[in-house]
Amino acid sequence: MKRASSLLLAAGLAAAQSTTVVDILMPMADPQTLLASVISADATATSYFISCPTVTSSEECGFADGLEVLNGPSTMNYAMTISETYTLSADCQLQPTANLGVCTASMISGASTSTTVDTLSDYSSFFIPVTVTAGLERLSATTTPSTGGMPQITQNAVLAGAAALVGGAMLL
Repeated sequence: MKRASSLLLAAGLAAAQSTTVVDILMPMADPQTLLASVISADATATSYFISCPTVTSSEECGFADGLEVLNGPSTMNYAMTISETYTLSADCQLQPTANLGVCTASMISGASTSTTVDTLSDYSSFFIPVTVTAGLERLSATTTPSTGGMPQITQNAVLAGAAALVGGAMLL
């Protein structure tokens, strides 16, 4: 009986640490629930693959095939392929002390390319909380935070951990 409760407790603690929430600069997105996998991370930037939850239709989310985002204190860029002939991308140079970003966005449709340059004043208002579900070990390997926001333990992870502790105590 004690062994089962120990396993339940360990599973609950693992569940509590299986996700984290980071704030990612995404000026092209509406506030919504998004998931991410960490592709790579170092002291200057973190690369994420962003996608929609499986229960969300691609019409609601807008990132049907996902997109890759590179986020750091002074840079943000993304690339998203919508079809074989349609690609969106952006590259932003950020000035954190001025809360200002200068972004170059490109749209490629067939043989046609359109490019615009825009200045984001108050770019910090464009951060979206994103739940990281894979590659968490890459985040912990960095020595300096490389996302625009601070990692946070999610409410669901805390609840799962608490439920496991209560369940383990009940088995005793």
